[in-house]
Amino acid sequence: MAYASLRNTFSVAAVFQGNFFFLLNIFCRFWYAAENWNHESGGMNVMDTKAGVGMSHHRNPMMAGREAVEMALKDGGIEKPDFVFMFATVGYNQQALLKSVREASGGAPLCGCSGEGTMIRGEVDESNFSLVIMAIRSDQLRFVNGM
Repeated sequence: MAYASLRNTFSVAAVFQGNFFFLLNIFCRFWYAAENWNHESGGMNVMDTKAGVGMSHHRNPMMAGREAVEMALKDGGIEKPDFVFMFATVGYNQQALLKSVREASGGAPLCGCSGEGTMIRGEVDESNFSLVIMAIRSDQLRFVNGM
């Protein structure tokens, strides 16, 4: 069983966000393949890890959080996420934004940061009001927040 323990909230540039999601995707694919290979049948066990992303430019933090989470859940075909990554620019009331993301995601463990910009699927936004969410659900991976 794998645990993702992220200790502190930190501030990173938008470029890191894209690279991070790319590397997370590669890691999950290799880890999933290695852990689910059935040596007796020579094939894969059927387990599922889903991820979806969503973005909002809404200026109201409560609306932005709900919109981005709903988009990420729909994109990943996820009913309730096991973990949420959140990246937002600095124009928002961060406490209100965090509250709305937590509510919309059903209180899933969350890690993220504020930054100078966000990017998702080729869209880069350096405005003051941009939020990107990545929601993950997995049959095998377990996520915890570290303190």
